[in-house]
Amino acid sequence: MTAIKSELRVFPRYPVPEDEFFIFSRRSSAMAAIKNLSRGGLQFEYASVACHEEEWNRVDIFVRRHSQFCIAAIDCGLIYNIDNLAENRTFSGSPTRLCGLQFLRLKKEQERKLEFLLDYEIANLAGDPACREPWR
Repeated sequence: MTAIKSELRVFPRYPVPEDEFFIFSRRSSAMAAIKNLSRGGLQFEYASVACHEEEWNRVDIFVRRHSQFCIAAIDCGLIYNIDNLAENRTFSGSPTRLCGLQFLRLKKEQERKLEFLLDYEIANLAGDPACREPWR
Protein backbone atom coordinates (compact mmCIF):
# COMPACT_ATOMS: atom_id res chain seq x y z
CA MET A 1 0.00 0.00 0.00
CA THR A 2 1.31 3.46 -0.96
CA ALA A 3 1.25 6.26 1.59
CA ILE A 4 -0.65 9.38 0.59
CA LYS A 5 1.46 12.51 0.62
CA SER A 6 -0.38 15.06 2.76
CA GLU A 7 1.40 18.12 1.33
CA LEU A 8 1.13 18.48 -2.44
CA ARG A 9 2.48 22.01 -2.78
CA VAL A 10 5.74 22.40 -4.68
CA PHE A 11 6.48 25.88 -3.28
CA PRO A 12 6.13 27.16 0.30
CA ARG A 13 3.28 29.58 1.04
CA TYR A 14 3.85 32.96 2.62
CA PRO A 15 1.07 34.58 4.65
CA VAL A 16 0.10 38.04 3.45
CA PRO A 17 -0.73 40.75 5.98
CA GLU A 18 -4.45 41.48 6.05
CA ASP A 19 -5.73 43.91 3.40
CA GLU A 20 -2.32 44.46 1.76
CA PHE A 21 -2.49 42.37 -1.45
CA PHE A 22 -5.53 42.03 -3.68
CA ILE A 23 -6.53 39.93 -6.65
CA PHE A 24 -8.73 41.29 -9.43
CA SER A 25 -10.74 39.10 -11.81
CA ARG A 26 -10.40 40.29 -15.39
CA ARG A 27 -13.63 38.54 -16.37
CA SER A 28 -16.00 39.88 -13.71
CA SER A 29 -14.19 42.89 -12.20
CA ALA A 30 -14.47 41.23 -8.78
CA MET A 31 -11.78 41.98 -6.21
CA ALA A 32 -10.66 39.86 -3.26
CA ALA A 33 -8.06 39.90 -0.49
CA ILE A 34 -5.09 37.55 -0.91
CA LYS A 35 -4.47 35.39 2.18
CA ASN A 36 -1.19 33.74 1.15
CA LEU A 37 1.14 33.66 -1.82
CA SER A 38 3.78 31.34 -3.29
CA ARG A 39 5.82 31.01 -6.46
CA GLY A 40 3.22 28.56 -7.72
CA GLY A 41 -0.07 30.17 -6.77
CA LEU A 42 -2.15 31.91 -4.13
CA GLN A 43 -5.13 31.65 -1.82
CA PHE A 44 -7.75 34.37 -1.46
CA GLU A 45 -11.07 35.00 0.22
CA TYR A 46 -14.08 36.43 -1.60
CA ALA A 47 -17.79 37.07 -1.13
CA SER A 48 -19.56 34.05 -2.56
CA VAL A 49 -22.19 36.21 -4.23
CA ALA A 50 -19.55 38.28 -6.02
CA CYS A 51 -18.72 35.91 -8.88
CA HIS A 52 -18.43 32.34 -10.13
CA GLU A 53 -15.44 29.97 -10.03
CA GLU A 54 -14.57 30.23 -13.71
CA GLU A 55 -14.12 33.98 -13.37
CA TRP A 56 -10.73 33.54 -11.67
CA ASN A 57 -8.86 32.06 -14.67
CA ARG A 58 -7.07 35.35 -15.51
CA VAL A 59 -6.22 37.73 -12.69
CA ASP A 60 -4.19 40.78 -11.70
CA ILE A 61 -2.39 41.20 -8.37
CA PHE A 62 -2.24 44.62 -6.68
CA VAL A 63 -0.42 45.86 -3.55
CA ARG A 64 -2.18 48.51 -1.47
CA ARG A 65 1.02 50.33 -0.43
CA HIS A 66 2.28 50.59 -4.03
CA SER A 67 -0.56 51.91 -6.17
CA GLN A 68 1.46 51.64 -9.40
CA PHE A 69 2.49 48.01 -8.78
CA CYS A 70 0.55 45.35 -10.67
CA ILE A 71 1.20 41.84 -11.91
CA ALA A 72 -1.21 41.82 -14.82
CA ALA A 73 -3.03 39.08 -16.73
CA ILE A 74 -1.82 36.01 -14.84
CA ASP A 75 -3.27 32.79 -16.28
CA CYS A 76 -4.51 30.56 -13.43
CA GLY A 77 -6.06 27.18 -12.82
CA LEU A 78 -8.56 26.56 -10.02
CA ILE A 79 -7.28 24.19 -7.30
CA TYR A 80 -10.11 24.55 -4.76
CA ASN A 81 -13.06 26.80 -3.98
CA ILE A 82 -14.62 26.05 -0.59
CA ASP A 83 -16.89 27.63 2.00
CA ASN A 84 -14.96 29.60 4.59
CA LEU A 85 -15.81 29.02 8.22
CA ALA A 86 -15.73 32.46 9.78
CA GLU A 87 -15.00 32.86 13.48
CA ASN A 88 -17.99 31.99 15.71
CA ARG A 89 -20.01 30.76 12.71
CA THR A 90 -21.03 27.51 11.12
CA PHE A 91 -20.60 26.46 7.49
CA SER A 92 -24.30 27.08 6.84
CA GLY A 93 -24.81 30.63 5.68
CA SER A 94 -21.12 31.48 5.46
CA PRO A 95 -20.84 34.60 3.30
CA THR A 96 -17.29 34.00 2.04
CA ARG A 97 -15.30 31.35 0.21
CA LEU A 98 -11.62 30.41 0.12
CA CYS A 99 -10.18 29.85 -3.32
CA GLY A 100 -6.81 28.44 -4.33
CA LEU A 101 -5.31 29.22 -7.72
CA GLN A 102 -2.27 27.78 -9.45
CA PHE A 103 -0.23 30.04 -11.73
CA LEU A 104 -0.08 28.38 -15.16
CA ARG A 105 2.23 30.25 -17.52
CA LEU A 106 4.09 33.16 -15.98
CA LYS A 107 5.91 35.52 -18.33
CA LYS A 108 9.40 36.77 -17.36
CA GLU A 109 8.07 40.16 -16.20
CA GLN A 110 5.37 38.45 -14.10
CA GLU A 111 8.02 36.15 -12.56
CA ARG A 112 10.23 39.15 -11.72
CA LYS A 113 7.40 41.01 -10.01
CA LEU A 114 6.30 37.91 -8.12
CA GLU A 115 9.89 37.42 -6.88
CA PHE A 116 9.86 40.99 -5.60
CA LEU A 117 6.65 40.39 -3.66
CA LEU A 118 7.94 37.18 -2.11
CA ASP A 119 11.52 38.24 -1.42
CA TYR A 120 11.04 41.82 -0.26
CA GLU A 121 7.51 43.08 0.18
CA ILE A 122 6.12 40.28 2.37
CA ALA A 123 9.24 40.29 4.55
CA ASN A 124 9.04 44.09 4.84
CA LEU A 125 5.42 43.93 5.95
CA ALA A 126 6.33 41.23 8.46
CA GLY A 127 8.95 43.57 9.94
CA ASP A 128 12.14 41.86 8.70
CA PRO A 129 14.79 44.66 8.79
CA ALA A 130 17.01 42.80 6.30
CA CYS A 131 14.46 43.35 3.52
CA ARG A 132 14.35 47.03 2.73
CA GLU A 133 15.11 47.00 -1.00
CA PRO A 134 12.62 49.11 -2.96
CA TRP A 135 10.76 47.70 -5.92
CA ARG A 136 12.42 48.36 -9.30
